[in-house]
Amino acid sequence: MTPYPARRSIAILLSLLTVLSAGLACTLPGRSESTPTNNPVSAAGTAAAQTAVFILTQSAVAPTFPPLASATPFPSNTPQPPTLTPSLTPVPCNQAEFVSDVNYPDKSSVPAGNSFTKTWRLQNTGSCTWTSGYSVVFVQGDRLGAPDSVQVTSGTVPSGAQVDVSVPLVAPSAPGTYRGDYMLLASDGSRFGIGPAANGVFWVEIVVPPPTSTPTPTKTPTLLFIPSLVFTLITTP
Repeated sequence: MTPYPARRSIAILLSLLTVLSAGLACTLPGRSESTPTNNPVSAAGTAAAQTAVFILTQSAVAPTFPPLASATPFPSNTPQPPTLTPSLTPVPCNQAEFVSDVNYPDKSSVPAGNSFTKTWRLQNTGSCTWTSGYSVVFVQGDRLGAPDSVQVTSGTVPSGAQVDVSVPLVAPSAPGTYRGDYMLLASDGSRFGIGPAANGVFWVEIVVPPPTSTPTPTKTPTLLFIPSLVFTLITTP
């Protein structure tokens, strides 16, 4: 048998070698013929080459990214301390505050005519120091034998300090409830009291009970026995 398939393969291979040779001849240097500009194959190759160069150029340029937006901090949930507004109210020079009854609290029972001494504990809430020129004075109510004034202290009582002030009194002779109001007198002769306005009073209040009745003793008759008188009565005929 004649090997036709082998001959056909050889022919195809030779044709391919011829086309490749022609292509290489066109690209070798030294050819003086200029390549026609209207050759569609050459134009396509040139465009492809320019496209490849443009792609390589673009890839070489460092990409520019837009700046990152700065993060906005979230507000803190920690509560802020309140702003304290200083008080502009001036503290008065002379002002007092009642602290407690040292003795004889309200409605204490005191027998009629008995002498007693009432004592209060006060605090100096003013800006001035109390001196020996300050005194306690009776202002209204039942006087209960109180003197015109009693010295608050023989020393000094600075602002914020406490002091016990006392007044000697006498309970009335009649039963009943009695109250006397008092205030303080500064060394300049101005009168002041307790509370924010320094015009309040402090007081003493007692109860004089009625007298207790004394029972009258019952008299029992006494029988006298005289022996001599009895003997005489018996012997007389």
